[in-house]
Amino acid sequence: MKIELTNDAKNKIDDILKTSGKEYVKLVPGSYSCCDIVFTIMAGDKEEKETEYATEDYKFLMDSELDGYYDKIMVDYITEGFAKGFNIETKDKA
Repeated sequence: MKIELTNDAKNKIDDILKTSGKEYVKLVPGSYSCCDIVFTIMAGDKEEKETEYATEDYKFLMDSELDGYYDKIMVDYITEGFAKGFNIETKDKA
C-alpha cells in the first residue's frame, strides 16, 4: 500500500510526533459507513495486531485486518475557515 502526504500533512505529523515522543503514526478506523471507513490519525506505539507501512520519513500503522484492502491512502491537513484537520482519502484495490 502506498501512502502519499502533502507538505501540510507532513508538517502537522511532525508536530504530533515531536509533541508525543512517539515513533509511529497510526491510521485508526473511526466510523464505518456502507461504502468506506473514516480514519483518524494519532501517534502511538506498535501493537501486535497492526501492520507497519514505511513511507518517506514516517512509519505508519494500520489494523492488520485492513491489510491489502487499500491500494493507496492520501493524507492532507486542511485549514479552511474554522475547520482544521486531516483529510484522508482512500483508494481501494481494484
